[in-house]
Amino acid sequence: MFDTPARAKPWHVRRPPTAVDARTTPVSRVGAAIIDLRLEMDKILMDHGHLVYLRRAMSRRCGCYNEVTKESVQTCPQCTGTGWLYQDELHLTRRMPVTDPVVAALMEQRSPVGLVGVDQSVFWFKYDVNPGIRDVILEITLGDDGQPTLPVQIEAIWNIGQLYDARDRNGRVEFWACWVRRGAMGKE
Repeated sequence: MFDTPARAKPWHVRRPPTAVDARTTPVSRVGAAIIDLRLEMDKILMDHGHLVYLRRAMSRRCGCYNEVTKESVQTCPQCTGTGWLYQDELHLTRRMPVTDPVVAALMEQRSPVGLVGVDQSVFWFKYDVNPGIRDVILEITLGDDGQPTLPVQIEAIWNIGQLYDARDRNGRVEFWACWVRRGAMGKE
């Protein structure tokens, strides 16, 4: 982010690199221990994560989209009926249901006592994924080797409702949390 002289977005403030940016391991101190949250998240994802496709919505409309009626063709193979072109990226993630009180408090999602939101989850991603609010997470069938089966079979679709970028004291993104709700499978 600080290597390029031009700003990525007009509201970003450019500051000169400091010794904090050059450090790779000591980012947070707990007592006398030094914790690198990026490294810890990588370990968690490698041990307990699974592969998903992050379907990134591009800022271009599909050719099937009708500007007059504001509708798209539901059988379009390019946009799958959404009206927006997209690009699929394979990422390692960890999914947790929102029924856990700690996760619910983190995402500020409260449910009444006794109500379990099984169609709500949190997906945890690495710091460099940078998901968007219009993106969709696709859980897919994985083979015995942990890789996606071909042809790719979609098991669940998750619509992102809220994003949380966990940052350290200096503003560096350590990991991403996406609060999601189960989406529709197929075209109803």
